[in-house]
Amino acid sequence: MEEFAAIWSGTESVEIGRGVLGGHAYPPARAVHSLLDGTYFAVDGETALYSAADAYVASSGPPLWQIGPTGLQVRAPHGGNLAIYETTSDCWFIAADAVGAYPLYFSTAAGGLLFSALLLPLARALGAVSAVAPDLVGVLERVQSHCLQIRRTYFKGVSVLLAGQVLRYEALTNRLEISETSDLWTQTSEISEPTEMADVCWEALCADADHTRTLGRVALMMSGGWDSRTLLSVLRRSAPGGELLCYTHGDLRSRELAISRRLCKTSGVPLVNQALTSEVYDPRFLDSFFPRVETARFPEWLLADGMRGPASTGYR
Repeated sequence: MEEFAAIWSGTESVEIGRGVLGGHAYPPARAVHSLLDGTYFAVDGETALYSAADAYVASSGPPLWQIGPTGLQVRAPHGGNLAIYETTSDCWFIAADAVGAYPLYFSTAAGGLLFSALLLPLARALGAVSAVAPDLVGVLERVQSHCLQIRRTYFKGVSVLLAGQVLRYEALTNRLEISETSDLWTQTSEISEPTEMADVCWEALCADADHTRTLGRVALMMSGGWDSRTLLSVLRRSAPGGELLCYTHGDLRSRELAISRRLCKTSGVPLVNQALTSEVYDPRFLDSFFPRVETARFPEWLLADGMRGPASTGYR
């Protein structure tokens, strides 16, 4: 947890059973919670997931999961990972995001269960108690196909949960099992008409935008494409004046940014123009952010992190 605290603010942890559960959140949100029945859980994901966790603990929102005869079923309406410890059964559950947007790594090579949202801290923790070596096959897969197969990572003995998977670990017997809970990729739509599908998608997008607005001020990463235009339209519809801000970066003289400026001016939404210079590719700049995101791809997006700021004034 010390390594996490050096990377992220708002890091907290609690000793439970024979283990430790921790996480981080931007204040005033919290990542680690406890329930009256002795269950502990932590969340990692979208801003809305932290709000949903607060509501669940306060009994003002629906439960984030349900444990039944078939195992754990995630009920959280927002993207992210869950880690749960049941005191009565001495069991741990870790559930991966339904679409794989948030990685969740784990290992049992040290004789227990270690898990983390970041790969390098987990590998270093594992190396402190047992031998850990790079998985060159994983490195090669990443270089050749830009993805890793069958829960493989860059380190031997460390795996990653796939989208929608749930891991259950019995601490007493050291038993681990992984189950599939998501049918996201197998569902078939009963909607056949394109216009009807467009209406359904638009209603879902508007509902999500309305919910996003309840979380505070919103910043939109803006470009000149249709994705940005659509999001600008729906967010402008739900956000009152002064609560929506757009952000873009690149060559300030480019056609792309000119389109972004024109769209925002027409919509009456303020726009922050961030010029890109060679400094964004400076190794020292990359070193300052790599521990948090564990990738050096698209480093220019890291500049937008400054938009967040304090919860009272920053944008989400």
